Amino acid sequence: MSQEPRHLGDVLREVAKTLGRADLGQVDELRRRWRERADPELATSCVPQSLEDGRLIVSVPTGAHAERVRRQGATILAWYADLGTQAPTVVVPRVRRGA
Repeated sequence: MSQEPRHLGDVLREVAKTLGRADLGQVDELRRRWRERADPELATSCVPQSLEDGRLIVSVPTGAHAERVRRQGATILAWYADLGTQAPTVVVPRVRRGA
């Protein structure tokens, strides 16, 4: 009863889904678009963490970054609009602890 080896990414996605966590493929797509479309400073300092009930949770290092992300919310949402029902509807910055 031998099983073929599986890709680690496939296994992690399955585990995350089982635990009720975000779809890792979806998170990868959110991060890819963020890196491509955000200005260089935001692209390197702020990171989309998850999509929870339409809320794009973005990890930011400071309150100033959180305010920038909030101000650019409509623009950020437009980056993901073509995802249809999977698109975020609001951007929620969260300041990282110890940042």
